[in-house]
Amino acid sequence: MTTLINNSKLHFLPIRVPRLGKGSHCAITLPLAIANGFIAGAENISLVELFHPESVATLADRSPIVLIGQNSTGKTMMGATLLSVWSEGATSDGVPKKLTLTSAIEFSRALTRAIKADDMPRFRQMHRDCDALLLDNIQEFAGKPIAQEEMLATLDHLISEGRCVVATASDLPLGLSGLNRSLQSRFSAGLSISLCPPGRQARERLLWEIAQDAALGIEPGQIPPLADAYDEDPTAVELKGAIIRWSHQLRLNPAVAQRPEQAVDRLLDGTYPPALDPQDIAKTVCRESNVTLEQMKGPSRKSSIVRARGLAMFLIRQLTSESYESIGALFSDRDHTTVMNACKKTQIKLASDTDLSRIHDRIRQKFRRTR
Repeated sequence: MTTLINNSKLHFLPIRVPRLGKGSHCAITLPLAIANGFIAGAENISLVELFHPESVATLADRSPIVLIGQNSTGKTMMGATLLSVWSEGATSDGVPKKLTLTSAIEFSRALTRAIKADDMPRFRQMHRDCDALLLDNIQEFAGKPIAQEEMLATLDHLISEGRCVVATASDLPLGLSGLNRSLQSRFSAGLSISLCPPGRQARERLLWEIAQDAALGIEPGQIPPLADAYDEDPTAVELKGAIIRWSHQLRLNPAVAQRPEQAVDRLLDGTYPPALDPQDIAKTVCRESNVTLEQMKGPSRKSSIVRARGLAMFLIRQLTSESYESIGALFSDRDHTTVMNACKKTQIKLASDTDLSRIHDRIRQKFRRTR
């Protein structure tokens, strides 16, 4: 699974999608890989060690495995890859293991549906009668006490049965606010590993891999200035954006290759704008639309509130990197299709509703000036 690449200090972990056998369930969309594998330097050596065959073989004994990291460090992708490697190694009869891949949000929503439909046996079978569970973003259990209690019982069952559990989180379990002490304790009972953005050596190699895969026409000597340009370690997603913009500059003006340090400084100027808070956007829409935040997040179908809610969702989608799923979570756990439809309807309304269009443009301009 782990292979060395040109630099002996770097390791390459090939990305693998779990093979879902009969009885498996997948309630999440796995992110697209930036490269064909995870390139790990010294900053991620603990992750490399986790993929050693002897470590994989004892994964269930050390469960729950919690992969910790900021957004876009690859924790979801590597959690799925880890389950893929484990399930294939744990299969002796050729029959794929039963895997359940879900997130804290999807677990909570499925639980709500099961309670309303009086279908708890099926819900519990899906999440407990499996060989391994991948649970994404456990910090999103915050504020959901019923879901936390159900997950606590689910973890106790899986661990007592010797099943494999892999979770991802934004912080160490004990540092996650909004989770009850018992659930924090259960997630802390196994192995926790932090995933870091690529360090200097991994960054250079990753930039080269991205450039090669996308056929950007970048020369090897043009990579180091870009890899050296960051004061803080960027994520793979940010590196991909930087190398694409760099290749665009080179096509527009090949002479920049002769003074890469100056060109890269301009290229990265503004690469890290202050992150916009979706709540601030929603509150601004409330003020402009004369509705309260409670009304906007509530179940009301009053036209003025629906109009404001749709605009808030649309602006958050435009101005931030929030997914439809995470936007739905901000609005009383609405599902991603509801958010998607609201955004589409708002976009159509903007073409004919001049008042809505003025509010949209005013808010968009305001938040652009703050970046």
